[in-house]
Amino acid sequence: MNVMGCLGLVGLGVCAALSGCSPLVRDFDEGTGGSGGEDTGGAPECVDDEDCVVRGDPCHVAVCDAGACGRRALPAGTVPAAQVEGDCLEVVCEEGGARHEAPDDGDVPDDGEVCTADACDAGRPVHTPRPGEPCGSSAGGAVCNELGMCAGCASDADCDGTRCTDGICQPPTCSDAIQNGTEAGVDCGGACPPCDLPDLVVRDITRSSPYYYVEFCNVGSAGGADTFTVLLTNLSTGESFESNPLYPFAIPPPGACEVTGGLTCGLIGDARCDLHIPVLARVDPQAVVAEASEGNNERKVEF
Repeated sequence: MNVMGCLGLVGLGVCAALSGCSPLVRDFDEGTGGSGGEDTGGAPECVDDEDCVVRGDPCHVAVCDAGACGRRALPAGTVPAAQVEGDCLEVVCEEGGARHEAPDDGDVPDDGEVCTADACDAGRPVHTPRPGEPCGSSAGGAVCNELGMCAGCASDADCDGTRCTDGICQPPTCSDAIQNGTEAGVDCGGACPPCDLPDLVVRDITRSSPYYYVEFCNVGSAGGADTFTVLLTNLSTGESFESNPLYPFAIPPPGACEVTGGLTCGLIGDARCDLHIPVLARVDPQAVVAEASEGNNERKVEF
């Protein structure tokens, strides 16, 4: 609910006493350093559905029921409007709000390369070389080769992110002073030596009713000013909940770890915090933070 809506419901005095009057059910227990679980002092959380928000769960919609925010599963077979563009897949809702990814060969990715033809093959992105296709600037007269690279050049501008040497576009290297190939920075990361970047990992997931807690660490060689959220998923049902982006987490110093505030168990379908389920935690699910490695941001724990 916005501030004016809050004032209209409970008055200035009560609104001022609240930690926040926002259109969502807060994610974390503020008493443990997180960002939710607020006590509204008897005031309703919501008046209508628009006052509630469900994040990170495309197969549920937010509802306001008797002044309390909750969620309702979309019908089985529903294709949510929110989809990842260009991944050759389509999220389809299942019974009870679970979901699966089905191949969508019409959701074609774009790798930004003129020398490849982009397509999907049974839900898998495919980038087929286009040998002989003109590429680069008209001055260079370059054409694409069998590897899907722009070959034949007059300058670096003809080479789509690599160097032009002796009239030939060179493959990416770790010493060409350009961020290209699999690099996370200029000549570092990917197939090159690690960059001087943070590297976020999940060390552990614990729970103590009524909350889950996620311990995350920075195992990289640097910190950073970026902030991020944490996504918790019940792998048995697919229910997930992403922490409030209004209260993001900061990157710990190199070698340091931190623990989130409490993420309410019921938000992933574990109302009493006692189910025997596999739970997955992922830090920085929106890939906001530039990291030395992007492949180690999650951890699964069996409860």
